[in-house]
Amino acid sequence: IEYFEQVNTRASVYNIGRCYFEMNQFEKAILYYEKASAAGDGKATYNLSLMYEYGNGVSKDPKKAFEILINAVDLNEKLIYRNLGRYYSKGIGTEKNLKIAKAYYKKAIELFGKDFCPDVYTSLGLEYMLIRDYKKALWYLKKGLNGCLDTYEQYFEITNCYFNLDKSGEAIDFFKQLNTVIFANFP
Repeated sequence: IEYFEQVNTRASVYNIGRCYFEMNQFEKAILYYEKASAAGDGKATYNLSLMYEYGNGVSKDPKKAFEILINAVDLNEKLIYRNLGRYYSKGIGTEKNLKIAKAYYKKAIELFGKDFCPDVYTSLGLEYMLIRDYKKALWYLKKGLNGCLDTYEQYFEITNCYFNLDKSGEAIDFFKQLNTVIFANFP
């Protein structure tokens, strides 16, 4: 913390907030996240919104978390777009709106580029499942495999897509992969 205080840049202010967060000193973390966010740091803004979403150091306030992000889209931070997609898809702090959610998820995918964490593809695939567009759901879910959220549920949803597209052979193949994933976690 002392090093970052001496440097005194927007990034160092954000990093001080992270240090305080890791030490479970949430009130101090919020102060530094707010300062860095006001200076235009997208990651600090993202983390600040999470503090309000989960009630770390403040009263849990999903609406405020949403407002923080929606007012910061001009920062062009990929994590902000990803979370706005999640907020709209689940109705966190705002009305549920799958059309807007998809637009934010797609922007997140565009911004993540090579560093992309596939959980956005998975989230988008699940959104397409909700509106029964199994072809698009399947494409996004498969694109998200072997990523951050690679779970048996993902394999199960892919299997579901195949069944709903009348492709039982592929469904059975994916179901077999599902069993491999499940039993790989057991000794």
